[in-house]
Amino acid sequence: MVRAWRAFGPNSAFKSYGVRFPGTSLSRYGLLDRVEEKASCISELIEVLERTRKEWGARRLWHRGLEDEAYELQPTAYREAEDFSETSAFNVFWAQGRGLAEFSEIDYRDEWSWYFAARHYGIPTRLLDWSANALVALLFAVKLPDGKKEYESENAALWLLDPTDFNEKLHGSDSIVVPCESADDKAWLPGAEVDDQAEGGKNGILPVALYPSQTNVRLVAQAGMFTVHGRARDSLDSVFSSSGVNARRVQIPGGSRGRILEELGLLGLDPWSLYPEAPYLAQRLTSFYRGIASSANPNVVARAK
Repeated sequence: MVRAWRAFGPNSAFKSYGVRFPGTSLSRYGLLDRVEEKASCISELIEVLERTRKEWGARRLWHRGLEDEAYELQPTAYREAEDFSETSAFNVFWAQGRGLAEFSEIDYRDEWSWYFAARHYGIPTRLLDWSANALVALLFAVKLPDGKKEYESENAALWLLDPTDFNEKLHGSDSIVVPCESADDKAWLPGAEVDDQAEGGKNGILPVALYPSQTNVRLVAQAGMFTVHGRARDSLDSVFSSSGVNARRVQIPGGSRGRILEELGLLGLDPWSLYPEAPYLAQRLTSFYRGIASSANPNVVARAK
């Protein structure tokens, strides 16, 4: 039992639970052909969320937006070639990142917070981003990718997940794990030695849903949550298919992206909402103040003298 884990829910100890994982192709399981839900605007998405929560009896949902509905739920480290060293990249990020202002509040001994920060700032990891906020995930699904002027796919997608059901189906506990510094927790960190016999070969092998410490501004702004893959490289799509986890893909039709972006803008969501940092503030202000230079324009903001 993983007694050292702190978790949300009535059971804090994971039990052995056997799950078989087949291949990772979405099309192999008909997931692209079977569109369970579709949303062309925010009001339709709200209806889907209400229906899903009621159907699953879920206390909470996590959300993940994908700019292309065909993308698998595979963490960035497992999209790299197998000779990529996540451990080396993470260790150097930890060593050099400690001198950067944005990480000054993270204790150098807090490996999990450093791991979460590494993911949010672009290091390929076995972490997969989710959000407790459906609108944040929706913005990730419909916004233009950085540096691109047009979409490269027809439809986007929003994945819904019941994280407590995920942990219950895979680990026998309806709890969301808040990782700490126990040996059991560290089995999922880069460079950890995994005991294939521990807890039925589960610790550090199968993916698990985590509630991260909110130790960087991006995590807070994005209401960030994570699943972390273990040493099994199967995408979550195949995990969902084989284990019966409560998960659902909502198609966002390509023609509705513009409308949804406008609706999100009316609600005050834009890239600055996701990344509260100087470059994104400059991007927002540049866009907003183009074409209103006249001092008579009511949108011009003057500093008090």
